[in-house]
Amino acid sequence: MSQSLTIILADYLTGRISTIEALQRSNCQAVDDLVRAARSEGDEIDEYAAQRRRDLVRHAAAGRVQRL
Repeated sequence: MSQSLTIILADYLTGRISTIEALQRSNCQAVDDLVRAARSEGDEIDEYAAQRRRDLVRHAAAGRVQRL
């Protein structure tokens, strides 16, 4: 099962897992790589959330609000 890079980075930064464990879980070669990958993953999540908000506004304006 694949774990979110953001979660792996958070666990590493809070001291829950070691550097070696963080790199093994993320398949990254260095902590800098993990930070960049987690940032990229976060950007993708932000873009998805922004698109979802735009869709909800468009549907609300058309009178078709859907329950989440």
